Amino acid sequence: MHVTVVHNKSQEDAMKIVDQSIDNLIRSIPAGSLKILDEERTWNGPTMSFSFKGRKGIFVTTIRGTVAVTDKDVTVDAQIPGIIKTFVSDQAISDALEAKAREILA
Repeated sequence: MHVTVVHNKSQEDAMKIVDQSIDNLIRSIPAGSLKILDEERTWNGPTMSFSFKGRKGIFVTTIRGTVAVTDKDVTVDAQIPGIIKTFVSDQAISDALEAKAREILA
């Protein structure tokens, strides 16, 4: 999954917003009763790597990705496991992430 959102902040301000809002972004994924566990993130310059476990019933899978912040946009790249795609489409995930990212970067 690949989502890019344009912003009008400085790169530093956009990075702070992303760092402070990543939990909110992750929880915006529309997956019904999906529970988010073991969220981790690390920054390497303007790129944040993240991972978390998604649990739905007896199924648990890890979701990993990056958030790259430039002075013009924020790009989220994530690997969505097949088990998650059985409950929610890539498009629904992309749309929800894009809407939430636009909201927090406004």
